[in-house]
Parts: sequence; structure tokens; C-alpha cells
Amino acid sequence: PKQAKVSRPVNDAPGQVSSLVKNRPLMLLLAANLLLGIAAGGVAGMLLFYVEDVLRLESWASLSMVPLIFSGLLFLPGFLALSRRVGKHRTLCYALIFQIAISFLFLVLPAENVVLTLIAFLVLGSSQALTSYVPRAIMADVTDIDLAETGVQKTGYYMSLLQSSSKIAAALAVGISYPILGLIGFDPAPDAVNSQDALFGLRMLMVALPGVVFALVILIMWNFPLGEAHHQELRQRILDQEPEPSDGT
Repeated sequence: PKQAKVSRPVNDAPGQVSSLVKNRPLMLLLAANLLLGIAAGGVAGMLLFYVEDVLRLESWASLSMVPLIFSGLLFLPGFLALSRRVGKHRTLCYALIFQIAISFLFLVLPAENVVLTLIAFLVLGSSQALTSYVPRAIMADVTDIDLAETGVQKTGYYMSLLQSSSKIAAALAVGISYPILGLIGFDPAPDAVNSQDALFGLRMLMVALPGVVFALVILIMWNFPLGEAHHQELRQRILDQEPEPSDGT
């Protein structure tokens, strides 16, 4: 008897890579997410040094960082309401502009003042949840570009690319921020005695690193090519391509 012929998938890796590179919204979003991860990782990596060595909060050091965790969730509903009015990418840009402005609090926070630190950190963490949520929400929209063109749903694949960019950013954040700490003369060793210049340099780096990176993200995302109107058009194309339900006859 004849054996059934089994069709094998064609390995079109070069074609898939080419289609990804040509997807401009995807490339822009991955670049923005990479930069956001570098900023977040850089600040997180330096924050304990800032609290312990610059602010000298000693036993209050860990507790003082709690508002940074919860403030993002506290401010997120307001940002989501804004996104429904101006779009997700513009909301991200406005949040980053706000973050750049308030980051100067790192320069002026007095040492050994727990109350002011708690209040300042509550404000400084306001966009933390948003910078994690918005790239994923936009990526869900970006997947519809491919779905509209090919009819194939690749949400998991696209989300894995976004997650990979976040992991790369986490590694780059340490590789960027820690060498700069060495250049400004800051010694992170627990028993080290750092000069006032080194401590002020750490203050400056807490402002400058995320400030420069956020400015780049704003340049990338301000005129993001996949706005709400364009996405609605894509969704309509996808719905139009769906086969009509059979009436069973």
C-alpha cells in the first residue's frame, strides 16, 4: 500500500526575520522597551546605594523604598484614563516627561529625613507600572498588523520578543550604570567611605541616566505609527477577513 505523503513545514527563517525588520512599529516598540528597561534597571541597581549612602537612612532604608512599589499601581488608573483620551503611546510620553521633571527630587532630597523620602518616593514611582503595562498593551496592537496581513495569530511570538528585549535591558542596565559609578569615584562596598563629590555624582546619575534614556523613548514613541485610529482600521480588516458562520445547510 502507498504511504501517505506527509507535508513538512518549510523553514523560512530568513523570510520571517525580514518581515520582522520591515515591521516598523514592532522595531520602534522593541527599541523603546529596551530603553525603558535600561532606565528602570539602572535606577533600581543604584537605588539602595542612594538610600544608604546619600540619604543615610540606615535601618529605614528598606522601608523607605516601599512607596516606589505601590505608587505605580496607585497612579495607573489615572494614566489609563488618559490613554483613552490621547492614546497609549502619547500617554507613555506624557508620563515620561513628568518622570523627567520629578526626577530632580533625587538631587534635593535631604539626608536622614524619612518622611520627606517616603513622600518623594511615592511621587517618583508614579509611572513605574505604566512603563511596564503600556509596551505590552501596544504590542498586542502591533500583532494585529501581522494578523491582518497574513491571517496568522502570532501574539505569543511577539510577546516573547518583548520579553527578550526586557531581559537584554536588565543586563545592559548593570553594564552601563556600574561602570559610570566607578568613573565618578563612587565605591559601593559596604564599608567604603565616599567623598561628597562621589555622593553628589550618584545623585546626578540618578537623574541623568533615566532622563537621557526617557528622552530617547519620547523621541521614538511620540509619533508612533500605530495610533488608535489605525488600529481600529486593522481590527475592521481582520473582522472582514473572518469567514461567515455556516448556517448548517
